[in-house]
Amino acid sequence: NEKMFTSFRSDKNKVGTLSDDRLMVISQTQDNKLLIGTFGGGLDLFDPKTKTFTNINKMNGMDCSDVYAIIDDNISGYWLSSNNGVFKLDYDFQSFARYGLLDGLQSLEFNGGASFRSEDGIIYFGGINGINYFNPSEIKIDNYNAPIVITKIKLFDKEIKGAKTDLTFTKDENYFSFEFASLDYKKSGKNKYKFMLEGFDKQWSYTDASNRKVFYTNLNPGEYKFIVTGTNNDGIWSPQFASVNIKILAPFWMQWWFIALLILFIGGMITFYINQRIKYLVAMDKLKTNLSADLHDNVGAGLTEISILSELTSSQLTNSGVSKNLTKISELSRQLVESMSDIVWVVNPNRDSLYDLIVRLKDSYAELLGEMGINLQTTNLEKLISIKLPIEIRQNLYLILKESINNSIKHGACKTIELNITQLNKKMIIEVSDDGKGFDINLYKSGNGLLNIKQRAKNINWEISVLSELGNGTKVIIMGKV
Repeated sequence: NEKMFTSFRSDKNKVGTLSDDRLMVISQTQDNKLLIGTFGGGLDLFDPKTKTFTNINKMNGMDCSDVYAIIDDNISGYWLSSNNGVFKLDYDFQSFARYGLLDGLQSLEFNGGASFRSEDGIIYFGGINGINYFNPSEIKIDNYNAPIVITKIKLFDKEIKGAKTDLTFTKDENYFSFEFASLDYKKSGKNKYKFMLEGFDKQWSYTDASNRKVFYTNLNPGEYKFIVTGTNNDGIWSPQFASVNIKILAPFWMQWWFIALLILFIGGMITFYINQRIKYLVAMDKLKTNLSADLHDNVGAGLTEISILSELTSSQLTNSGVSKNLTKISELSRQLVESMSDIVWVVNPNRDSLYDLIVRLKDSYAELLGEMGINLQTTNLEKLISIKLPIEIRQNLYLILKESINNSIKHGACKTIELNITQLNKKMIIEVSDDGKGFDINLYKSGNGLLNIKQRAKNINWEISVLSELGNGTKVIIMGKV
């Protein structure tokens, strides 16, 4: 049968790999797993079924980086020599006891591979200053469950007096510390601790008797719970925990009541603005309506009366010079009446659709085109009712179309004028074309008429192009968004 070899390497960025590639010792457990002592990564446990490694040091806080030897005492657990003394590890790998200089070790540092278990169960470990040996059955583990207490709480290095189980800090009170102790005084220097701030720490942190203090700073507003427990001198973890509930208050601008008030304030301001805007628009519509009526009733009526009186006076005079001037006054008055009528229509808020604009054009030219025998054709009018035009677009577009139709009437010698309107997405395309004689665009491109309609198109950010050639009529194309 072929045998397969699999290589396992350490990868600090990957869970379940070796803690270090430098192996010092391998020992098989009673359930056929492998205990692996490394140089630099502590003790690993390998599961052949899952092919994964678990670091015992991280799991239970065992504080040694170099494991030189592993011996099963076949009684209650494993004995390890290391760079930090001798460890007794229970079979469940959860609890351990550490033995150091106070327990009679020749040194905390041992040698790799220097280990032996005799037939009568004596375990030997070789160290840098000699050999330690012992009978595991004669070493009694102290199972005393030491009480764990929080001995001191400080805020900005000032102690908070009295027993505290619940603390409340403001966001600015952002530097506090806890001190704790295991009440096992036999060999208190061997006591170990683990602590966690629930809501902040992701896992337990471990420390020893030389550093029984932890600091926290700049915590976000919220609720937390500090928890600490410890061991006795033989490394037996106490089932007791000491804890303190901590609440960090949010600054006033993050409090629910302030946020609610802010939302109400902003909502009120928006509502106020909308109401003011509605009032303004209503007032503007009313102003436009009144202005339209006033222009029509007063100015328009006055100009009409001037025109009529000029004609009557002209017909009654025999002086040709005076009659000519009065005729000119009459013509100018009629033109002003027509312009005033256009202005009245433009500012009327009830005539703001593209449909209204085209109907206005047709009505304005109906009599003149009828007398000249010119047919004005329109298409797609029914689709234009819902298309609303702002007053600036309405005014300029109306005058562009009037100028285009006037040019066809005066210079085109046409029989038909077509006004075609299509919509592509949000863009309107308006074409004014005639079947007249056309003209050379290069000769007239600087004429006032063309310049006027181009400027008006520019005023409303629309595009305009004029196409014409001799004998083939003229087409004006206007495009823009409404």
